[in-house]
Amino acid sequence: MVPPNQSLKLTEPAVDDLARAKQPATIGLDIPRADRHRRCGVSPPQLSSGPLGGRNMQLRMTKKTHTAAISLLILLSGCSIFSNSSQREPDEQFLLINLKYGFKNQMSTFTKTFQKDLGVKGTITIPFTFTTKEQNRILAKMQSIGFYSLPDTLDYGVIAHPSPGEEFLRIKYHNLNKAIVWFEESRELNVTNEKFFELVDLIIETIESKPEYKSLPEAAGG
Repeated sequence: MVPPNQSLKLTEPAVDDLARAKQPATIGLDIPRADRHRRCGVSPPQLSSGPLGGRNMQLRMTKKTHTAAISLLILLSGCSIFSNSSQREPDEQFLLINLKYGFKNQMSTFTKTFQKDLGVKGTITIPFTFTTKEQNRILAKMQSIGFYSLPDTLDYGVIAHPSPGEEFLRIKYHNLNKAIVWFEESRELNVTNEKFFELVDLIIETIESKPEYKSLPEAAGG
């Protein structure tokens, strides 16, 4: 008991104890992080550190890079396919042909061009070649009629006017090279001419069946 009229004096240790008692309690501040996760039922986060962790990260990045590269290659290949389809190189012209027919129509695979007669509108010239299949078909017809044994000039009768004038077909195949000249009236004279004009008509039909010919403007009369 403390006598009346006397105050209670606390020693310094007692004051410290009382101050600590008034502070809110803290729990687990001194528990290691791994122990706190285990006590809460949560697995501690796995940090990638050291050589193994860095290697795994590099592998993941490498896989992503490879995937992106493959996707880019597929895209570029597609573009290349479309580009090549629209700008494909022409087939080799192993059968060189120069055909002048009508008034001013002329096709030459020597120069890889075709000139169309447009009548009063003049002429138009475009790049032109035959496919391998088309050349083989023409070559087969040549061989069947004995093209290289035919005369250089076909017989003709009276020339009507207006006339396209002199027409010709020249074909070079390997070391064989021959040109045959005729007039429009030569078509009617004999069987030899008939067989020859089957070849001429085949070449003209092949020319005029191609998309590049069909895209040309129509001729206008005068």
